[in-house]
Amino acid sequence: GERGRLMPLWSEAAPAGAPEWFVRAVDAPRQRGLVRVDASTQLEYLRWESPRPDARGLVFVHGASANAHWYSFIAPFFSEEFDVVALTSSGCGSSDFRDKYTGEVFGDEIVAATEKLGLFDRPDKPFLVTHSFGSIAGMSVALRHGERFGGIILTDVRLQDLPSHELRKHLALAMKQRRESKQHQSRTAWQRYAASL
Repeated sequence: GERGRLMPLWSEAAPAGAPEWFVRAVDAPRQRGLVRVDASTQLEYLRWESPRPDARGLVFVHGASANAHWYSFIAPFFSEEFDVVALTSSGCGSSDFRDKYTGEVFGDEIVAATEKLGLFDRPDKPFLVTHSFGSIAGMSVALRHGERFGGIILTDVRLQDLPSHELRKHLALAMKQRRESKQHQSRTAWQRYAASL
């Protein structure tokens, strides 16, 4: 996709009395680009790369009526330890629009962008942090692709924000996987115990 450097936004127009940490954060150099997530859709992203080439990924997804730039005041503070990416969901900001939107579509976008930006290629699985409306997509990712992430943090969200038929379907699948995992863990624990006798 298109890549370039997005340089300081606030230096000359910082609100009067803005704290120094805020101005420093939004002035931090970062990369701005577009990443193709499917045949017809590109998402805008901002990236604050860690000086460590193998740094774990940290992906931020915004809420309704927002975009990746909403993380500009906080994301740079994580970039020493993480390769930080903030995504703009389809239909928002400079990202492409779609004819149809669902929680699964938004979730698939996150996974595709994380893949294309190389964050799954690191020694440690990336973390995903979502806010409000973005947490509907985060919930979809957790239920359908959770094993690909080191952790998923959903902030400011209610379970009822996910359509009930979609929630029931995903919860049933998650419970089935959990039961199977617990049965496997129980068998493994019993086998270890039996072998120690």
